[in-house]
Amino acid sequence: MGRTKKTVKDLETPISPENFSATMGKLYPNNLLKEIYWTNEKPENTLYRWYYDFIRASRDFPSLRTSLASDPAKADAIAELDRHFGNLSTDFSTWWEDQGHLIFEEEQIPRIEVLNGEPEQEHGRREQGLFVRIPLNISRDILLEQLNFVLEAYHPGDALRRHAFSRAQVKLYPRQRYPSTDYGLLLRIWRAVNDLRQTQPQVTWWRVYCQATGALDTLAQLEKKEKADDHLREQMIRTAKKLYKQADVLMKNAIVGQFPRDKMN
Repeated sequence: MGRTKKTVKDLETPISPENFSATMGKLYPNNLLKEIYWTNEKPENTLYRWYYDFIRASRDFPSLRTSLASDPAKADAIAELDRHFGNLSTDFSTWWEDQGHLIFEEEQIPRIEVLNGEPEQEHGRREQGLFVRIPLNISRDILLEQLNFVLEAYHPGDALRRHAFSRAQVKLYPRQRYPSTDYGLLLRIWRAVNDLRQTQPQVTWWRVYCQATGALDTLAQLEKKEKADDHLREQMIRTAKKLYKQADVLMKNAIVGQFPRDKMN
């Protein structure tokens, strides 16, 4: 059985700068037994059990151990391992509970450390970024897993307002971009209306709409002033006025550096 990848869903409470260190300590605790921790196996079903059985069996064949010990380096290794395993006269479960588990425990699990992670350092993090110490003695998979928890704790996520951190001299206004918005049509209507107002007291809105949209055939039809076309004219008047209002707000906001904002303050 392979290790189970940890995700945000494994957290009892949301991870935050306030509880980051404690939460990471629970997710990747020191003094753990890797073969058991990652697989949730019982000790007797793990390689720990088989290691015990092999070492215990080797002690029944002293000639093999003596042969290996002719090499001084191997003799030292054998002596050190015997010291760790100790007395193997009992069954595995008893040995494991008494002393066995201690020799396999990891004293310290490598974890990503956030160097400026305290809540009172929030302002500095916004200005300079997050400083982390990344251990290189664990797998990339676990590093990426831990990094996800770091970002969950410290990155604003959907609340991020990238506009505030832009260093461009002129910025687009921070709003959702609507690809369907026809800015060209809005500008044509705005220009046409303002051109007319310089020479005429009244604006014929349906005419402006036809010209801006290129509906010249419809324009020619409406110019005949047939009563049957009154409903179409009214529709165009309402639409043209609505588009002009949006375009005028866009223009006013653009002039003060808030484009493409189409609402007034």
